[in-house]
Amino acid sequence: MKIVYIAETSLTNKSAYTQHVVKMSDAFCQLNHDLILYLPKVKENFIFNQLKNKFLLVAEKEFKIKSLIDAKLTNIFYKLFFLIKVIKNIKSDKPDLILTRSFLSSVLLSIFKINHILEIHSEF
Repeated sequence: MKIVYIAETSLTNKSAYTQHVVKMSDAFCQLNHDLILYLPKVKENFIFNQLKNKFLLVAEKEFKIKSLIDAKLTNIFYKLFFLIKVIKNIKSDKPDLILTRSFLSSVLLSIFKINHILEIHSEF
């Protein structure tokens, strides 16, 4: 199965949000799914093995990481710009499943009538 995971975080962040996203991505790869992780910004000199060591990933299969903008999501305009790029990429990648933990991503995907799953860990 081809899966897209949309995350509004940075791999340099050590938050629980980032750890959850990376661990979930690794778990899908352990189940032999193809996963693309959409992130706003990834360092140019990014090396997957460093990520694997930092987060203790165990899957033999690596997931793809797509960096879509060269900025952190510091305000609503960067978030919207990131999400518009995500939607364009989703149309070309044609995934079987789309996951996000972002309410704003979910709203935009819904507006464009793109089926997805919103994973929330807090109350509104």
